[in-house]
Amino acid sequence: MAERHRPCTTLTTDEFLDRPFYFDLSVDSLMSTHGRRFDLTRYLRRVDGKQGAKDTIYRYHHKNTSLVFYTTPNGSVSFLTSKVGDPSLELRNCIRIGMPRVRLEERMTDFPSDFRDTVTIQNNLRQAAFIFEKSRLKEVFINNYFR
Repeated sequence: MAERHRPCTTLTTDEFLDRPFYFDLSVDSLMSTHGRRFDLTRYLRRVDGKQGAKDTIYRYHHKNTSLVFYTTPNGSVSFLTSKVGDPSLELRNCIRIGMPRVRLEERMTDFPSDFRDTVTIQNNLRQAAFIFEKSRLKEVFINNYFR
């Protein structure tokens, strides 16, 4: 289980999207905070028009949770997407899989209060989709935008 790093105070959806985890969205930060917990799968893809150049996708996964990063042939790394599907990885503001929906709505001041099973929030950086089942948080997907 993840440690609670900060008090469970309220925040806005933009604050959550700017930093959804208690660590930065980088491979180094993930490895320094949770490294031994995650298994790694690498996917290589040849880059058209560049002899021998390859993109690499790194998928760090544990149980029903995964984080995916993309590395270009020149070594630039960026976060692509994540799926949090078990309570082993706590999101910022003490948000955890299995928590009641009403508690999540209390933790984000402008979280959309409706009764859909899927609630999406977004800003100019990324998008998060919260999936609920029987009024409990089942999964969270966080995706970066690419323009």
